[in-house]
Amino acid sequence: MKIELNHLNKSALSALLFICVYHVFSLLMQGSFLVGLTFLCAAIFTARSLINEQKKPKKTQYLYVLLSSWLTLFLMFFTVNVQTSISGLWFCILILCTSILLRPDNSFRLNTIALVIFWVFAFLESSKTFFFIENALALTVILLLSGLIQTFIYQLEAKLSIAKDTDSLTGCIMPTKFKIELEKVVQLHDRYETPFSLICVNYQSHFNSEEDLQTWLKELSHLYQSRLRKTDIICRFETQKFMILLPSTNNNNAQAVSQDLNNCTSVYEFSYKNTSSKSIKSPTLVFSSETFRKNENIDDWFINIQSQ
Repeated sequence: MKIELNHLNKSALSALLFICVYHVFSLLMQGSFLVGLTFLCAAIFTARSLINEQKKPKKTQYLYVLLSSWLTLFLMFFTVNVQTSISGLWFCILILCTSILLRPDNSFRLNTIALVIFWVFAFLESSKTFFFIENALALTVILLLSGLIQTFIYQLEAKLSIAKDTDSLTGCIMPTKFKIELEKVVQLHDRYETPFSLICVNYQSHFNSEEDLQTWLKELSHLYQSRLRKTDIICRFETQKFMILLPSTNNNNAQAVSQDLNNCTSVYEFSYKNTSSKSIKSPTLVFSSETFRKNENIDDWFINIQSQ
């Protein structure tokens, strides 16, 4: 996904570079040296961004590139005699490039401002008002469609990102993401001596079917998530355990949280308790908590708490 987006950003920057270079030669041939110089500056700025694309440029850099392109285009519109037949084409390309390079909210604002200016220009050109208004209407439709498509794609990317880092059954974070979060709190501990703790919940189920087990796991994870802070991170491991990361938590507080989870598990009315079958034995859960100490090896500490 990141590689494809990178190629898309390069295509948008290439299109902007083409527009700038094209107008540099076009305006120089017409004798509009000042406007041509502004397009040359925009082309240099765009080319620099295109070269640095591999270095993960910030969105603000894209914003500056787009602003320079829009401003030079408007300068040309208000100072040079522009052909009506191609005026909407340049705006259409810039609208699409803006939608690709910026977030939906920012691109919609910038494109809307540009379109409003285009509408103003359409009414100022009294001799060609009809043709420019015709282009303005088409650009308005393009702006709305591109905004809808971009919003849909952005939401889809967000859902895919969540799905990548989240267990689809329980809603808990995935083990790979959990280890990344663990590294973050270790770094905070090393730098600021901020305490953190882990709770390990080993479980042994006695369900007859996979469906009953999945239902219990889903209910258990939702119960725990309702009892934890928003900053706490719960992860379901495949080795029949839950790991709970408690940032900024000392040993006493970690034990209190562990006891609270144990108590609420005992009294909660899980679905299997309401079944007519009396042969289902309640799952066995073992809670253990540990606070990270200075100079400990994080890998050994992490393995040790799982074996308790």
